[in-house]
Amino acid sequence: MNLKHKRLELLLNKELYSHDIPGLAVEVRHEGRSIFSLGLGIGDVSPRHFISNDTIFGVASLTKMVTAIIILQAQENKLLTLSDPISQYYPNLKCVQNTGIQVKHLLNHSSGFPGLSSRHHATNLNDPKSNNQLLTVHDLVNYLNNLDFEMLAGPGQILSYSNEGFCLLGGIIENIYNKPYPIIVKELIFDPLRMTRSFIGQEQQDAFQNLTKAFISWGNGANPKQENYWDSPLFYSAGGLMTTVSDMTLLISELSGVHDLSTFNQQEQLLSGSIPVASRSSKKYAYSHGVEIDRLDSENTLFWHTGERVGISSFVGNIIERKLSVALFANIADIPTSAIGRKIFVEILGNEIDSEKLVWPPISKRFLIKRHFLKKFEGLYSSLEMGDYRVSIVGKKLLLHSPNSIDEFRFDNSYSGSVAGKTFKFLCINDEKSYALALDLRVICRDH
Repeated sequence: MNLKHKRLELLLNKELYSHDIPGLAVEVRHEGRSIFSLGLGIGDVSPRHFISNDTIFGVASLTKMVTAIIILQAQENKLLTLSDPISQYYPNLKCVQNTGIQVKHLLNHSSGFPGLSSRHHATNLNDPKSNNQLLTVHDLVNYLNNLDFEMLAGPGQILSYSNEGFCLLGGIIENIYNKPYPIIVKELIFDPLRMTRSFIGQEQQDAFQNLTKAFISWGNGANPKQENYWDSPLFYSAGGLMTTVSDMTLLISELSGVHDLSTFNQQEQLLSGSIPVASRSSKKYAYSHGVEIDRLDSENTLFWHTGERVGISSFVGNIIERKLSVALFANIADIPTSAIGRKIFVEILGNEIDSEKLVWPPISKRFLIKRHFLKKFEGLYSSLEMGDYRVSIVGKKLLLHSPNSIDEFRFDNSYSGSVAGKTFKFLCINDEKSYALALDLRVICRDH
């Protein structure tokens, strides 16, 4: 491993400007020791505040790693088991009764929940207008009981990302420890790992300095627009973490056994609990307890996750055999952090690994499909969480019309490939018209 600091700094400056990123922070840790830290750009325009490696960002779904580790610790301490039925903890939640949905299915998003709308109705403590909506997990149970939806599949059959599942896990954690989730995380994760610049729940932010704002607009002649981060107690266990790149690499390094936070083998737990990703045809991709898994080759396995929300783009990864971790945070949405984070690994490892294995999204072979075959994919796909996605043929191209853009599907076989920086696969039965579109970690059903 031959890390050239100047080359990596030039790479990150190029990404900052090419993607119009207000502020960016990166940390690289090897065998538990920081070997590179950098902050670029700004975290606030008034007063002007520059990013450092010590700046606190919102990281959204990277929080799911924290929740998963606490659940695994609870199993180790015999407070629960991954095979516990969810109905044991939520006897009033109608959609989990007599289904066989277990704790492990919430951890790897295989419960069968479709994309649901609770995040659009969750209480935001930074917006008083929303405070009479979904504040607690009990509110969520009532909301789901009154929501008209069908499960995608039986438990363990298909991966489809569910924030509601991790909200329910947060409720289980609070139940077994009889404390609020932010306090539990501090006691079980932050304090043992010495993550001194991390918190959950923005009522704690007054105890910290050097926080970046969430940027809503920036660059391309637009006036900078900022706001406070979304602060939803219901979603603390799914996306409430505020942290630094330094603290985040401490957490992800735990998967390599660097810090001995737990006595159980987390790598073994993660690999044994994995489920294939529906949008990717290769079996080397999987999702487990709060992390994605990419078996790069026979000697290198990348454990990783991303976070995305208004004002947030984040990535964290750990090539576990090398005990090499990278965290990358930006304070604006829609940044290709997966691609940039993997470029950092390539820059560090050089010729020690085939760089093509780290390219994201995976390189498409540009598989050409005839128009009559493409017609089986045309239609409207939608979910309560993600909204509408229309798929149409224009000339010889198949296009995805999403809420924010129009992008061409690039196939690497008859059904899957990449689109808009994401992996996709059209799901069909017996070669008939597609019934769903798997897009990255989500499965979006076709409207009939």
